Amino acid sequence: ARPPTVLQNMGDPTIIKEGSWFYMYGSGSGIPGVRSTNLVNWVSIPRVFPNNDTPTWSPITNLTVQNAGNQIWAPQITKYGSTYRMYYSHSTIGSQRSVIGLATATTLDPSSGSYGWTDQGLVLESVVDDPGGYNAIDPKMHVEVSGENGAGGNNVGKNWLMWGSYWSGIFVASLNRTSGKSPGTGKYQLASRGQTNGPGPGIEGPTVVWRNGYYYLFVSYDVYESYNVRVGRSTNLIGPYVDRQGRSMTNGFATPLLAPYGKWRNTGHNDVLIGQSTGYDLFVNHIWTKDFIRALQVRPLFWASDGWPLVGEPITQYPSAAATALPGSWVHQNGWSNTVSITYASNGTFSSSAGSSGTWQTNSGRLTLNWSGGPTQELTLHPDGNSYVGRASDDADIRGWRVPSTAPGANGSYNLAARWQGGVIPGAADAAIVEDDGTVSMSASDPDWSVLDIRIGSSMGSQGAMSQTGGRVTQGGWMRIGINGSGSLDQAGGTNQVAGFITVGENQGSSGSLTLRGSGKLSCSDFAVGWAHFSSRGEVSIQQGNFDVSAACFIGLEGTGTINMSGGAFNS
Repeated sequence: ARPPTVLQNMGDPTIIKEGSWFYMYGSGSGIPGVRSTNLVNWVSIPRVFPNNDTPTWSPITNLTVQNAGNQIWAPQITKYGSTYRMYYSHSTIGSQRSVIGLATATTLDPSSGSYGWTDQGLVLESVVDDPGGYNAIDPKMHVEVSGENGAGGNNVGKNWLMWGSYWSGIFVASLNRTSGKSPGTGKYQLASRGQTNGPGPGIEGPTVVWRNGYYYLFVSYDVYESYNVRVGRSTNLIGPYVDRQGRSMTNGFATPLLAPYGKWRNTGHNDVLIGQSTGYDLFVNHIWTKDFIRALQVRPLFWASDGWPLVGEPITQYPSAAATALPGSWVHQNGWSNTVSITYASNGTFSSSAGSSGTWQTNSGRLTLNWSGGPTQELTLHPDGNSYVGRASDDADIRGWRVPSTAPGANGSYNLAARWQGGVIPGAADAAIVEDDGTVSMSASDPDWSVLDIRIGSSMGSQGAMSQTGGRVTQGGWMRIGINGSGSLDQAGGTNQVAGFITVGENQGSSGSLTLRGSGKLSCSDFAVGWAHFSSRGEVSIQQGNFDVSAACFIGLEGTGTINMSGGAFNS
């Protein structure tokens, strides 16, 4: 199952390690922070500005316009010598009237007698219609270390500041080493989406790391539900940066790294920590929860054999448990939304619910899939053996996660890992809500089940799945797969009889998938795929079995709907 997020009500995270503690800070009044020794259980620490203050020196603090911000945005922390430097933003929503400030401390440990932050004031500002073309928020400091290439040559200890949000994109300038301020007059554009005047397409939140001869520049694209992280690289800190296909980031190109998928929405504004953890590097980002609250995630950062980064599933245990052998049932996803069930056998073969098959092998943390009549894919396994991530030749994201085994439910042998209303299996007058990473499966040995509605992926950001290989389900109302979240039905056997509609992908941002195969039987009055909102997505695959629709079919009525039929019977 997908793991939980780690902290709510914070966004735009930054991460650093001091001693045995990992520290994260994020946007909010006074710059909130948390710390942890295991990357899973986090405790709050005092805010950088403990009275939830905004800087008295900031021109934004005293603005009376409606868009004046009263919170500090996107802090970023770096250690230089014996001093921690926290760069932060103060801005007006949707305009270039912004400032970047600096606070410093000698320790992050609140229990230390020397703990405390000192505000050092203004570093950089921008004004409406700024001639520099940039928006002075989302700072990132980088300090050169031995072996780097800087601006064409190594200058150990040299300080750089990156920043930018919308407008003309991402910029960098050198800083005074002693003060951490006074950006140089040479300001270099690193990435852009082609906009020079006005907010334009979203690009923001830069962070950069040096690894094996390259600077890797991470940025966030777009906004809200489509927020996503991309990356490019360069041998020179001031660029040019290119994506994995060799295209320039100043021309709007960047390699996809993390985008909304499954239950996760608004997956963006990241930071990276290199060489400070066991088994992998660290990638932190925020999401939106189904309750429209920003929450932080900590994910493993892997490096593919071609040197490009890959972002895994959110961390639920650190250090990782011992590796589990690959064989078993998995969900395999290609391109953020296309998922199939896949079974890895101990003899080195695999088969999927889409009818495809092939062979697999592992070596030194890499998983190689050889698809029959298709590509060979190299993926990176998580050290615990329960997830993997990779990238196709066209840069499409590939990831998979093991389907957990769960104990039987209280009624019959239903396999329940879902949040049920009332805590018991729903009856004929109830709605069964399958979400919060819930699954429900039925086999021929299970008793018949009568229920009013089955709602799979009901709430925004939720994810649910149902599989049936036998037995009978009778629904007096509707079956809704991906209402506001993400839902899937894999019908490989048994009978599923629905009195009303079956919908696959219903409302804004939702996604649903339905696979009918084997001896599965489905029936309903009406059938709708990609139904009620232009951003809904529904995919149906009929391979075998029988599907009867007694009234109307709506395919892509408001959203995107597809039906792929390679066998079986579809009667409407």
